[in-house]
Amino acid sequence: MSAIITNNFRRNSCENFISQLQTNQNSYFIGIGKSDKWPDSTSYSEDDQLFSVPLPNGTIIEDQDVLDNLISLVKVQQQDILTPKNRWESGRTYKVYNPYDPLTFDLEGSDYPCYMTFNNNIFVCLDNDNGSASTFNPGDNYTTFDTVNHVLVTDDGYTWAFIQTINQSSAFYTEQFVPVNLEGDAATAKAATGGLVYNFKIDNGGVNLDTNNVTIKLKGVDEYGVAIETIELTTDERFSVSFGVGSIASINYTESLDSPVGPGIRVNPLMGYAKASIEVYEGVSFLDDVRIQPLVASIDGFGAHPRKDIPSYYAGCYARFSGVVDGEALIDTPIRQVSLIENPQRNDNSPVGSDQGVEYDDIEALDAVNYIQFNAGTLTVAYPAGSFITQGEAKVYVDRVDLLNDRVFYHTNSNHNVNYIPLLASQSITMTSEDGVSSDTIADTNIDSIITSEYVHDTGEVLFVDHRKKIVRNIDQTEDVKIVIQF
Repeated sequence: MSAIITNNFRRNSCENFISQLQTNQNSYFIGIGKSDKWPDSTSYSEDDQLFSVPLPNGTIIEDQDVLDNLISLVKVQQQDILTPKNRWESGRTYKVYNPYDPLTFDLEGSDYPCYMTFNNNIFVCLDNDNGSASTFNPGDNYTTFDTVNHVLVTDDGYTWAFIQTINQSSAFYTEQFVPVNLEGDAATAKAATGGLVYNFKIDNGGVNLDTNNVTIKLKGVDEYGVAIETIELTTDERFSVSFGVGSIASINYTESLDSPVGPGIRVNPLMGYAKASIEVYEGVSFLDDVRIQPLVASIDGFGAHPRKDIPSYYAGCYARFSGVVDGEALIDTPIRQVSLIENPQRNDNSPVGSDQGVEYDDIEALDAVNYIQFNAGTLTVAYPAGSFITQGEAKVYVDRVDLLNDRVFYHTNSNHNVNYIPLLASQSITMTSEDGVSSDTIADTNIDSIITSEYVHDTGEVLFVDHRKKIVRNIDQTEDVKIVIQF
C-alpha cells in the first residue's frame, strides 16, 4: 500500500499545535540545561572548534535526561506559524508556483522555491519566463494590497502575486523564518486572482504534430460547478503558443506592459475557474498523448489564506532568559540543551526564586536545580560546573558553587559518571574537580539542608530538544530563545 502525509495534514497539525499553546498558555515552558560536558568524539574534545554536538536521538532515556538536566524553565511568551525566509536576489531562478509539483516549495540545485520575500512582503512566482533568472524585483508597487498591486509582470518576464506583508514586530521575524498570517483581505484577493489561470505546465508537447493544424482548448467550471465558455488558446489574442519541431513548446500570456490597467498588468486574464483542463486536437482528432496542465489559483485567490499558499508548517515558540530570570536561573553556568516542556509541575514548598506564594497560572519561570545549603562561611573553593559531589554511593554533577550564599547546585542524569542515589543533609560530602586533581570534604555538621527546586523533577512531557555547543550565561546576558518545530 502506498501512502503519504499531505501538506494539508502538516499545516493542520501545526495550526492545532499553535492553538494548543494559545489555549493552554500556562502549560508550555522552554527549558535550558545540561551543565555537564558532551562526551568527546573519536577525534575532538568538546572545546575543539571542529567538535560536532551529538544529535538528539528521541529515545525515552534522552527525554528523561532532558528533564534531569534542566536548570531553568520560562513560560512560552510568544508562538506563531512560520515559513522559511527565501529572499529575492537578482540572478536567482524562482520556480513557478505549481500545484502539481511536490517540490515546488523546495530548493533544487539552482532553482529556488516558488515564493520569496522582498521589502517585507511575501510573493509567489506565477511565471518565470520559461526558466530565466529574475533580475527585476517587484519594487514599491506592492505598498498596498489591492487589485492593481496584487499581480505584476516585471521587465524580466516574471509574474509575481502578492501574498502578505510580514509583521516586523514579531519575535520570529528573523533571517531564517518569518511569521505567516492566518487570513488576508479575502475580497481583494478574490477580485485580483480568484480562480486565475496563470500558467501552463507541459508534460508532453506531442511528437510530429502538424503545428498549423493544432487546436488547444481550455475548459473549466466556476465555483458553482457551472461550465465556463471554452477558450481556444491557439486563436485567443491574450495567449502566445510557441511550437518546437512537431511539438507544443510553451503557452504564455501575451505581455501587456502598456495596458490601461497599469504597468505590467495583463488585460482581461482568465479568472473565476474552480477547476480547469486542457484538450489538444490535431484537426478533429483528440490527442490523448499530449498532456498540458493549466495552473490555476484557488477560487479565493492568492493571499486570502496565506498559510495555504506557502509552506506554513513550522511552529515557533519564544521565551526570554534575561540574567538570573528574576532568581529562577543560574548564571556563570554552562548550558547545552534547549527544550520545550509541556505541563511541568511546581513544588509549592520551594523557597527559591521570586515566585514563592504566586499562583501557578501567574508563574513566568521556574528554577529547576536542587542545591545543598551550607552554614555561613563553609565554602571556600568555587568548583566549576562538571565537577562531582560524592556522598557514600551517591555521585552527582556540580552545576554551580555560590560562595556568597554558601550553596552548591547539582544535578544528575543517565551518564555513567554519576547516579541517581539522593544526597542527604545528614552525611558529609566530597567535592572533586572533573580531572580528579582537587577535592574537598565537608562535614555533615556544616550542611544545613538539601533544597529542592521549584520544578518537580520528572514531571512534564518533552516535546522538543535541541543540542548546542556550550554557552556560559552571565548576569548581563539575555537569550531570546526561539524554537522552530517542523511538522
